[in-house]
Formats: sequence, C-alpha cells, structure tokens
Amino acid sequence: MLVLAVLGASAQEVTIRGTVSNMYRTHPLEAVSVISSSGRGTTTDVNGNYSIRVKESDSLSFSYLGRATQMFPVRDMN
Repeated sequence: MLVLAVLGASAQEVTIRGTVSNMYRTHPLEAVSVISSSGRGTTTDVNGNYSIRVKESDSLSFSYLGRATQMFPVRDMN
C-alpha cells in the first residue's frame, strides 16, 4: 500500500490529503480506513483519495482488508 500526503496550513491542526494506491502505483485503493491517533477517521473514495483534519502532533494509520500499517507521524508527512 502506498500513501501520499500533503499538509495544509494551520497552527494547531492540519488537513492531510492524499491518495492510497497499491504497491505498484497502478491502482487506487477504495475503502481504506485512515485513522488518527486522536480518534478521527475517514475512508478513501473510489479514486483512493482521502482528506482528514488532524492535530500536528497526531499520527495516522491506514487499514485495508483488516490489515493495518504502522503509525505515520503527521509532522513527517510533508
């Protein structure tokens, strides 16, 4: 699973937008759960896109077909 993300501008919170695709970057992945360490969550759309507003101190994990990834610190996603 490949995760791409972009930080939005804000002091306390940021908007993370990205696309999740297979490891070969050939197909976007729909219905991937994107969950922050503070409890917020969203899922990817049919094109693998997601957007989530989180604190800069949060981390994100991605879960697809019951398999979760490691936690990715938001601060490192720029």
